[in-house]
Amino acid sequence: MASSNKREQVLGCKHTIDRNMIKRLESLLIDLPQQTPEVLKAHSISTVDYELVFRSAVESIRGTFAASTSDKRRFIEAVLEHMKQSGKILSWEATGGKKRQDYSVTMLGEYKIAIEAKGGGDGNNTNIWDRPPWADEFVVWSQSPDSLQNDPGHGVWSALSTRILPKSVAESTVVDAFIFFDGRCGSDHRICIKKYGVKGNLRGLATDIQGQDGSDWLPPPCIYLLPRTAPHPTSNPDPKAHTSTKFTTALLEAFGVPKAKHPDFLYWATVHLKQDEKDVYLQVEVGHGKNPAPMVQGGWKKKKRD
Repeated sequence: MASSNKREQVLGCKHTIDRNMIKRLESLLIDLPQQTPEVLKAHSISTVDYELVFRSAVESIRGTFAASTSDKRRFIEAVLEHMKQSGKILSWEATGGKKRQDYSVTMLGEYKIAIEAKGGGDGNNTNIWDRPPWADEFVVWSQSPDSLQNDPGHGVWSALSTRILPKSVAESTVVDAFIFFDGRCGSDHRICIKKYGVKGNLRGLATDIQGQDGSDWLPPPCIYLLPRTAPHPTSNPDPKAHTSTKFTTALLEAFGVPKAKHPDFLYWATVHLKQDEKDVYLQVEVGHGKNPAPMVQGGWKKKKRD
């Protein structure tokens, strides 16, 4: 069994970029006044004020990137439209300006799915969500196309173990599934080894990031099925994870994955609870497919007080 310090194992894909380049660029920018003061002088930037100006510039750039969500919306909306055109869902609607959730999806029988769109799983924003009363299923969809410092499993483990499942415990609520899927999937910077997927114009509709080896292939997503009932330290300390949901089944079908192969494309994440006279403790586990043994098991942590 993998220990909690192997959290990257909760997701098989890795970044291919040399992350030492990120460190080298970081050092270069920080040491610019010492290494090449003439560059700063040529641009009328004071070496004395460089640290303050540098910090302000970084914050400005971060704000620009954070404010630009159009690429992420484009990706999700292209995938949802593909599901609609494939006959896997009836309709979808962007509801971010009207409701707390970002998307509402309707399936046969007026079955409703609420989707909360998030960035990287290790961001505090992953804590901000509410399951709407009208939702038959509630899904958190994480995208992190520009975060290359850590492998994707780092953010996925953080999202599940420190944000989504602890909040489910604290608020006695259910998130049915967590999806990690963005434009970097199946690209040269994040090689995907999955079979199936969609070839044709979907990738171009969803993202400007070219597919691996110059292809137009978009792989199936990474899906984590979460506890189907709300965790509780006494009445439900070991809730069982879903084995499937209607939306995630439809999503895999839309990407050409045969029904018999679905378990190979699914992960599960669950939480265990225990309490003593004063405190409640929780432990998160993540596994793959039909294997009941976790790939990654976190340590016991004290539940934060309400």
